[in-house]
Amino acid sequence: MARESSHSGKKGTDHHLGRDRQMTLPPHFRYIEYAHTSHKQDPKRAATSYAKKPQRRHKGMPPHLRDVHRPKRTEPRVVVEDVPCIDVRKLLFHKMFPHQIHPHNTKSTPLKGFDYNFIRYGEVFLMRIEVWHHCSDHQVIGVNWDQRTNYGRTRPRLICPHCGVKCERVYFRFARLRCRVCQGLSYRCCQISSGRRPELRRGRIDFELEHKVGMRQSTRDDLEERKRELPRRRARASKKRFSLRDQMPLNWIL
Repeated sequence: MARESSHSGKKGTDHHLGRDRQMTLPPHFRYIEYAHTSHKQDPKRAATSYAKKPQRRHKGMPPHLRDVHRPKRTEPRVVVEDVPCIDVRKLLFHKMFPHQIHPHNTKSTPLKGFDYNFIRYGEVFLMRIEVWHHCSDHQVIGVNWDQRTNYGRTRPRLICPHCGVKCERVYFRFARLRCRVCQGLSYRCCQISSGRRPELRRGRIDFELEHKVGMRQSTRDDLEERKRELPRRRARASKKRFSLRDQMPLNWIL
């Protein structure tokens, strides 16, 4: 019995299209076959948006990005201007370290006042700061004096109790004092548009010029010059207000 030709006979047609007239392709071309058939949903990926809408799935997207769950943030991150903190520069300005009072002084200085009402009591030593919270917890914050300056003196830095990083401020949140990264805080300028950043900077300069005590005339002139150099860009009207700590001085609350 003669064999039919493969290019024009019936056997050749069945080899390429199959008995049910569907094209059979190699595995690396299998996605073309699946495009014409119904997609069977994987139960593990049923909750993802890409599994609900298979047409949105990108073919070149890696699996760890395709199947990732991205929860929407319900509220913006807390900014550092709205969180109380212990600033080492304020401690130096108010001369709260023992050696600033007398070179041979070894006694501690109490950490109290309106700026530190978020703690029950605190003591400032030369190499540490001890804090007692209102929940009866005790916390010790180390002070490092290894950072040198060009003025022949050393500058102190606070050591975060959680991660051990040297920083200038430790912020109070969730009944603990930690650095900005450990507390998950952000800056105000990172949450506003570029058109409102000069407005924020101008408000801070006005607040400093109006309420800072003991400012030299040269410093005041430099701040006024910086204020004039800020671009007056017309920004879109927004209902979001800045932090109360940027708008209201402390003597208005008393």
